[in-house]
Amino acid sequence: MHNDYAESYAGTESSREYIAQVTFEEAFLGSILVVQVRCVGTCDKCLGSRSELGYTGNICPYCEGTGKETIRTGHIMARKTCSYCEGSRIFIKYKCMECEGMGKRMFDRPFSLSIPPGTVHGQVFRMELDPEQLDLPESEWTTKQILWVTVSVGENEQFVVNERDLETNLELSPALALL
Repeated sequence: MHNDYAESYAGTESSREYIAQVTFEEAFLGSILVVQVRCVGTCDKCLGSRSELGYTGNICPYCEGTGKETIRTGHIMARKTCSYCEGSRIFIKYKCMECEGMGKRMFDRPFSLSIPPGTVHGQVFRMELDPEQLDLPESEWTTKQILWVTVSVGENEQFVVNERDLETNLELSPALALL
């Protein structure tokens, strides 16, 4: 029933990855960054019923409540999932406009990440997302989820990080260099 890519769980554990873009100063000194996490939750308008408010679904008249549709081509007969009710056996004439009749929709929730001091470009962090922390309406997340964060550090014109050292080029007069 509508198991396409649009209404997924925003990736599986191995593919739920975010790229955090931080400045050179934020990466060197450490900072707190807020990212928007995409989650699937129950539609807050229809509360998962998939129909518009005030309407309900009826037994599908096309498949007569079996969830399967019969196709006849000459003397050959085949059965497939009903294209009107998508195999759910209930036909909803007035689908919810918010979730497009799916009963679930995507939510964007803020999640704060702690970028430790000394982070370098391309470093990957493994973060755990707690479902209670995101405040989702009846989410399908019941356990902690894994979030992979790749840090993209911006360039700085004055400073360069060489391994664990911070380097810069200064033009000094001989008098200042002597001091």
